[in-house]
Amino acid sequence: VVKGGKGSDEISVRPTEIKTTATIVFPVSQIDEILEVFNLQGQKVMSKKIEAGNTVAYVDFSSIAIGMYFARLGKRTSTKFIKT
Repeated sequence: VVKGGKGSDEISVRPTEIKTTATIVFPVSQIDEILEVFNLQGQKVMSKKIEAGNTVAYVDFSSIAIGMYFARLGKRTSTKFIKT
Protein backbone atom coordinates (compact mmCIF):
# COMPACT_ATOMS: atom_id res chain seq x y z
CA VAL A 1 0.00 0.00 0.00
CA VAL A 2 1.33 3.44 -0.88
CA LYS A 3 -0.01 6.24 1.23
CA GLY A 4 -0.01 9.94 0.56
CA GLY A 5 0.07 12.49 3.37
CA LYS A 6 -1.06 12.09 6.96
CA GLY A 7 -4.37 12.55 8.69
CA SER A 8 -7.45 13.62 6.75
CA ASP A 9 -5.52 14.15 3.50
CA GLU A 10 -4.35 10.55 3.22
CA ILE A 11 -5.14 8.48 0.15
CA SER A 12 -3.79 5.04 -0.75
CA VAL A 13 -3.48 2.96 -3.91
CA ARG A 14 -3.77 -0.83 -3.72
CA PRO A 15 -1.85 -2.62 -5.10
CA THR A 16 1.14 -0.33 -5.64
CA GLU A 17 2.08 -2.19 -8.84
CA ILE A 18 -0.96 -2.17 -11.11
CA LYS A 19 -1.64 -4.24 -14.21
CA THR A 20 -5.21 -3.12 -14.91
CA THR A 21 -7.41 -2.18 -11.94
CA ALA A 22 -6.57 -0.57 -8.60
CA THR A 23 -8.45 0.36 -5.47
CA ILE A 24 -8.08 3.95 -4.29
CA VAL A 25 -8.98 4.45 -0.62
CA PHE A 26 -9.51 7.91 0.89
CA PRO A 27 -11.42 9.72 3.67
CA VAL A 28 -15.07 10.49 2.96
CA SER A 29 -15.77 13.81 1.26
CA GLN A 30 -18.94 15.88 1.46
CA ILE A 31 -18.51 17.10 -2.14
CA ASP A 32 -17.82 15.48 -5.50
CA GLU A 33 -14.09 15.40 -6.27
CA ILE A 34 -11.89 14.57 -9.25
CA LEU A 35 -9.27 11.84 -9.11
CA GLU A 36 -6.42 12.93 -11.40
CA VAL A 37 -3.48 10.82 -12.57
CA PHE A 38 -0.22 12.42 -13.73
CA ASN A 39 2.90 10.97 -15.35
CA LEU A 40 6.42 11.88 -14.20
CA GLN A 41 6.46 14.82 -16.64
CA GLY A 42 3.46 16.32 -14.83
CA GLN A 43 1.03 15.65 -17.68
CA LYS A 44 -2.49 14.60 -16.68
CA VAL A 45 -3.16 11.22 -18.29
CA MET A 46 -6.60 10.50 -16.86
CA SER A 47 -9.27 11.77 -14.51
CA LYS A 48 -12.36 10.31 -12.90
CA LYS A 49 -15.21 11.91 -10.95
CA ILE A 50 -15.62 10.57 -7.42
CA GLU A 51 -19.05 11.27 -5.95
CA ALA A 52 -19.51 12.67 -2.44
CA GLY A 53 -19.91 10.13 0.35
CA ASN A 54 -17.54 7.53 -1.12
CA THR A 55 -14.36 6.25 0.55
CA VAL A 56 -13.27 3.78 -2.15
CA ALA A 57 -12.93 3.97 -5.93
CA TYR A 58 -12.11 1.11 -8.30
CA VAL A 59 -10.19 2.50 -11.26
CA ASP A 60 -9.28 0.81 -14.55
CA PHE A 61 -5.74 1.84 -15.51
CA SER A 62 -5.45 -0.48 -18.54
CA SER A 63 -5.49 2.48 -20.97
CA ILE A 64 -2.32 4.12 -19.62
CA ALA A 65 1.24 3.13 -20.55
CA ILE A 66 3.62 1.24 -18.27
CA GLY A 67 5.46 3.60 -15.92
CA MET A 68 5.33 5.54 -12.65
CA TYR A 69 2.39 7.83 -11.91
CA PHE A 70 1.00 10.09 -9.22
CA ALA A 71 -2.66 10.10 -8.22
CA ARG A 72 -4.33 13.08 -6.56
CA LEU A 73 -7.89 13.38 -5.29
CA GLY A 74 -9.06 16.96 -5.01
CA LYS A 75 -6.63 18.90 -2.83
CA ARG A 76 -5.40 15.84 -0.97
CA THR A 77 -1.72 14.89 -1.00
CA SER A 78 -0.75 12.92 -4.10
CA THR A 79 0.47 9.33 -3.92
CA LYS A 80 2.59 7.37 -6.39
CA PHE A 81 2.07 4.00 -8.04
CA ILE A 82 3.57 1.92 -10.83
CA LYS A 83 1.67 0.65 -13.89
CA THR A 84 3.24 -2.65 -15.01
